[in-house]
Amino acid sequence: MNDKELYKVAKRRVMARKAFRIHLVTFAVVSLFLFVISYLNRENWWIFPVAGWGIGVVIHGVSVSSALGAGSEIEREMEALKKEKDRL
Repeated sequence: MNDKELYKVAKRRVMARKAFRIHLVTFAVVSLFLFVISYLNRENWWIFPVAGWGIGVVIHGVSVSSALGAGSEIEREMEALKKEKDRL
């Protein structure tokens, strides 16, 4: 793999992690909203959509291995991929 290919792979991984973060925040906000609506109506239906969606969020997190660090993520991914390349 050359540096350009490594950059593409690293960028794809970083974008996957960012997509997971967006998914997680959206899940939290909508879950809270559903809970409030359900609470105001004195019902407990909110549990079912939140549980189903929560399973999806967990699967999404596992699929991107949720390494949510700070700094230049693309450069870190490139370094990790270069190390993998050197080991092979």
